[in-house]
Amino acid sequence: MGDVGGGLIARAWQAYLGEDSPLQGGASPLGTESKDNSHKTTEITLRKRPECKRRYLVESSCGHGNSFWWAKNCDSWKCEACTSWRLETEIKPEIRRAILWAKTRGETLKFITPTWKNTDLGAQPTPEGKKRRQLDRAHLVQHIRRDLGRFFEYARVPEQHKSGKFHEHWLAVADYLDEDQLQAQWMKHTRGSSFNVHVQAVALRCPNCWPGRGASTQEKNASRIVPLPDRRNKLGKVISWKGNCSNCGFTPDWHIPSWWDELANQAAEELSKYLVKTAQSGISGKLISRSKGWRDNCQDVEPEPLDGPSTGEPVVCESCDAVHGWNFVGPLLKLAKGFDDDALTARLVLDVDRVYSYGASGPCGCWTPSDKEGQQKTPPAELPAEFNTEWADMVQGNFINLAEHYN
Repeated sequence: MGDVGGGLIARAWQAYLGEDSPLQGGASPLGTESKDNSHKTTEITLRKRPECKRRYLVESSCGHGNSFWWAKNCDSWKCEACTSWRLETEIKPEIRRAILWAKTRGETLKFITPTWKNTDLGAQPTPEGKKRRQLDRAHLVQHIRRDLGRFFEYARVPEQHKSGKFHEHWLAVADYLDEDQLQAQWMKHTRGSSFNVHVQAVALRCPNCWPGRGASTQEKNASRIVPLPDRRNKLGKVISWKGNCSNCGFTPDWHIPSWWDELANQAAEELSKYLVKTAQSGISGKLISRSKGWRDNCQDVEPEPLDGPSTGEPVVCESCDAVHGWNFVGPLLKLAKGFDDDALTARLVLDVDRVYSYGASGPCGCWTPSDKEGQQKTPPAELPAEFNTEWADMVQGNFINLAEHYN
């Protein structure tokens, strides 16, 4: 039943949209997408998203009386499929922008790791501990910006140990920071309880002699390649970079963008370890936080998905002059194993990605995918003749009745 009903609806939608429809074959569009930011325009290669096993069935409706059902990924850092996708499409591009931002300032992106002793309030997995960490962090950032007069924007991720205690990992676009000086100030802010504040430039693992995960810190540090400013022009802007492996002497050609991309990839993978670890420890809420400057310059804020939940003001659709409604129906795979109407809906969504149900007015422009020029298509009054009979059946009842009719 699912193949017949779902296939019919998908074919009708494709015929109505023309050959540019992204629904052909029931797959998401693949290709390249240009991303522009204040530092550089980069081209990100998109690939098909891994299948999330925890997807939810969502129903969306518009002011024309039309609806469609689609699957929303869980986007949790606990989910292997969603983690790999978010790492590629969110974290890596964000860190790439941060590296380029730091590069334009003649600096390297920095890893900063502030810690608390296990007995200190700042290390505790309690609301009071969280508040203490916020205060200690604010004091240190204020010291860097106000007292030292240094530029400092950052993103941070908490890490929770098996013991339940916390410390944090920061990525920072910042001017030069003296680790000993920062350590002394951190000890002051944390009531003398800090282990340390470790500051380390984001570095490339040497492709020739990297010793592997099991090696000692000393061995790893010998095979880290930090890009350093080399020559500056008359205005003081860095125009070339240097940096080589102290262990084997390998020197990347820093004029080649792919080396900077690899640097971003490795930094993103390092950060993602802490994201996943913290998520799996059961911590809820936002796991990565950003300063305003970092957010404005590095984070690519995507628009809300089609009629997905939004925390902002309701948006009135220009096509139907109404706020689109939506609701979570339930776990997609669990629903698909049932025998009720929601089960059929879930199976159809698994088959063709999206399932549409139209009222007497037919398709509207609310969810019409854009064409190659980015302009929204205007629905024609009728489908091609070969679909007229099927279309008449479709608008007389919902898609479930239609599927049963063709069974």
